[in-house]
Amino acid sequence: MCPLFADDLQAKHSQLAFQYMNLGEIYFGIDDPEKSETYFLKSLSFYEDDKELSRRDKIILYSELGGFYTRQKRYSEALKYLLSAVDMEKKTSLPEIRKETFQYLSEYYLETGDTEQLKKYLNLSKMLEDSLSHANRSAVNENLNRNIEKTDFQNQKEKKRMAILYLGILAVLLILIILVWFFRERYLRDRYRQIIEELLRDELSVPTENSEISEIEAKDETPEKSEEEEIPENSEPDSDEETDDEESEELLVEVMTDKTYQQILKNLEKFEKSNRFLKPDVTFPFLVNYASTNSRYLSQILKTEKYKTFNRYINDLRIDYLIKLLYIQPKYGEYKIEYLSEEVGFQSRSAFINSFKKKTGITPSYFIKKLKEELC
Repeated sequence: MCPLFADDLQAKHSQLAFQYMNLGEIYFGIDDPEKSETYFLKSLSFYEDDKELSRRDKIILYSELGGFYTRQKRYSEALKYLLSAVDMEKKTSLPEIRKETFQYLSEYYLETGDTEQLKKYLNLSKMLEDSLSHANRSAVNENLNRNIEKTDFQNQKEKKRMAILYLGILAVLLILIILVWFFRERYLRDRYRQIIEELLRDELSVPTENSEISEIEAKDETPEKSEEEEIPENSEPDSDEETDDEESEELLVEVMTDKTYQQILKNLEKFEKSNRFLKPDVTFPFLVNYASTNSRYLSQILKTEKYKTFNRYINDLRIDYLIKLLYIQPKYGEYKIEYLSEEVGFQSRSAFINSFKKKTGITPSYFIKKLKEELC
């Protein structure tokens, strides 16, 4: 016979024997002895014909047959199969099957009235059950401990991984913070140097050491009014918004003569030298009157020549003045920001700081700090 075919046939016999034994146990459990015995014997026929089938399954079958015949009061057959199961188990060492066989033997000797053998197998069954329970508990504890150790190891590994991850994130954040601080400091230093360089190039007059800010105002000079044309009545535009569209601005440039244009610029220059922008109540109508023009002409010239709105123009003049003052008279660096803002015409500390930052790119506090460091 082909070895492969023999292996297949043996596997089939083993499966059939096992299924018949299960059917015998099922009918044994539902108290149908006739069918139970039929399936038990069918299973037994496979094990007796084929010696290569599972020894473990054969021992189970002998033990079940012993229990079955005990309950059927067929004692001689019962004892034969039970003792055979005990002998076979000794060569194989299957404690779970041995315990079940001992229980069937205890039941057998209880039925037959042999108290001595009954006590023997009851004790053996109890000892074996305790031993198995202890072994199972040990196995459970061992598995539990192994799982705990494995879990602890995984937790420690995960904690290390997370710690490394957090440290990496912190390191990256720290580097980013350092880089941001470095580039910000470099930007602020560069802006400060630009302010100082522009200050040194600027020829506009600044107050002397012995003067106070409140005294810095030039005497009124009546600006010259253009004789070339009559200037329309002025009106004040909205705060920082443009008053005319592009077409109106182009038309104004065409209407305004060059002489008028230059006269307005000259008057603005006088205004800048007069330091009247330091007054907190300087308004657009005031500047219109001072420049001897109208609101449209003045707005257009501020836009085309200064590239600013009226508010931005006045605030920038104030900031430029304060920068010159702080540079030439270091004592003003000791004054509070609120005092400095009021003295150059600002009505609030926040408006002063915002205008300073918009004009210079740095805060007044930073400028004063760097100026002190440089002058020390």
